[in-house]
Amino acid sequence: MTQNLTEKRVLLVDGDPDSASATRTILEGANFAVTTADSLATAEKALAECRPDLVVASAMLDISDGGFVLAHRVKKRDPRTPVLLLSAIKGKMGFEITSETPEDRAWTKADAMLENPFRDEQLIREATRLCR
Repeated sequence: MTQNLTEKRVLLVDGDPDSASATRTILEGANFAVTTADSLATAEKALAECRPDLVVASAMLDISDGGFVLAHRVKKRDPRTPVLLLSAIKGKMGFEITSETPEDRAWTKADAMLENPFRDEQLIREATRLCR
């Protein structure tokens, strides 16, 4: 019998219930403890109540840049908390926003970004990497 002593807490923030449910299922299948929020306001409340090891959020939350606003708030609260933004911006707007360089991370406040649609393995790999 194995005991998972290192289960990591993820705050998942997504206003689309179907997308949130699918993402939650992927993360829980990889042994992450997931708390969900569906807006900036509920995310703020969840951040005050728990200390997540990782925040995973839709880049286009509530408003077109809501995920970026949330990332700034997370980093202001605790700069050590990693943020993974899930984005469909490239497909919808035709340009790509990344977190690859220090300059990118300085303005997005995201430690990593995944373009929707993403594969389950990509999400698990990034979440695991960011929680180390």
